[in-house]
Amino acid sequence: MGESPDVTALGSRVFLVVVAVAMSSAAAVFLIDPPEIGNAKTQPDMRLLAARIARHPTDWAAASALTEVALDARNDTRVLLWHAAYDHATRLAPERKDPANAFARAGFFHWSELSEQDQRNVMAAYAGLLRDPAVFARMARPIFELTGDLSFLQRNGPPAADTVASLITFAVSSGRFADYRALRGELQRKRLEEFKARTATKTPEELVDGFPNPPYHSDAEPLIKALLNELHLHPLDDIPNRRDVVEAIADYALRHGLGPLDGLEVISRKPGAASAETQIRLARALGRGSAPDPAERPGVAGDVW
Repeated sequence: MGESPDVTALGSRVFLVVVAVAMSSAAAVFLIDPPEIGNAKTQPDMRLLAARIARHPTDWAAASALTEVALDARNDTRVLLWHAAYDHATRLAPERKDPANAFARAGFFHWSELSEQDQRNVMAAYAGLLRDPAVFARMARPIFELTGDLSFLQRNGPPAADTVASLITFAVSSGRFADYRALRGELQRKRLEEFKARTATKTPEELVDGFPNPPYHSDAEPLIKALLNELHLHPLDDIPNRRDVVEAIADYALRHGLGPLDGLEVISRKPGAASAETQIRLARALGRGSAPDPAERPGVAGDVW
């Protein structure tokens, strides 16, 4: 039988001291000379970026940075370098947005210098990024002004009513009224889809609060009918936060003979839910006359409603 290994307290202390010294040394080396890969700071100088990639061929961040500045070069190979850097960055980081973003940014800034095929390449690279609502909100207008391509933005933007509403604004401002009319129909369809999806998780008050802003015209009528039908099944128990929406919905429904209105009954009698005029009109339509519920009238007896 051999001797047992040294597991005394002294041996343990020596081992821990050695480990601590080794870790401190490694930390000091890291702080003095941090590794190049993983360093977020990439220089915009093409020669420095190319040298960095030569030292670290798997540095996708440097390849992305080189993609973004390649077209700034003043030589005949800049387009080839732009493509090569993008291809390299994409192979290294296929799931990251940085390579496509860098490729497209460079292309947008040099748009008039690109061939039609390269312009299509830029749009194809950027298409996936537009699904992000924040990216779409920031970039949709510049892309439309650059390309005039509403259909591209409609196909690749977030699949939401807000996307279509933005495109309607672009169409109107550029005088494209045929596109405007087509998009109005699409907006109506999207809003109905989103409203039906919200009914499963939102309270009646939240449905009113999340309703599109007034004023309402004939194209909003299907959505108003859908809300009134939902409130018929699940009436309002309290006053929604959006008095402007309540007023506009009640006014439109009363002027156009829409119903059922019983889901809005609380609006006709709760103080502050709507203007006195709207409450009186709504109460009459509900067969309650023009006076509010005495139990819920504000003020003291003798006040005029």
